[in-house]
Amino acid sequence: MLLDASAESPLSLEWQKINGFEFRSGINGEWTISPLLKDNTTTYVEFCFDNELKLNDTVPPFSWTFNTADYTEGNHLVEVIAYNSEGETAVVNEERSFVGFPFIFIIGAVLFCSIVFAFVLLVTWYIIKEKAQARRIAKQSSSSPDDLNIKLL
Repeated sequence: MLLDASAESPLSLEWQKINGFEFRSGINGEWTISPLLKDNTTTYVEFCFDNELKLNDTVPPFSWTFNTADYTEGNHLVEVIAYNSEGETAVVNEERSFVGFPFIFIIGAVLFCSIVFAFVLLVTWYIIKEKAQARRIAKQSSSSPDDLNIKLL
């Protein structure tokens, strides 16, 4: 399983969102990283975050769960090293950007929807008012005294 520079990597990562979101190039929330191994001779996997060992997992299926809130916002390097019984390794590095919760986007969307709703409500009220006024005028003109005299005769 020794990684040869010319060979295709026997190791890749799968990022699974538990809760949170993936926004453009950034992630937020709780995530699980699982190595996708091309062989089953792996005995343990190390998960490093910004060059610091976070987990030495010796029980398959290998994975590491973390929450972006536990770390600073910005770019972070995740390195996963898989070891087999002969001491050979396969390494994969991936960089992800941790982002904060986008309150400004949510507040902006709510504000925009509120303005649109208020505008629709105002236009609807105006249309109903104009139709009611037109009915009143039509009713007043149709019930003139001359019309009442004709009906009585």
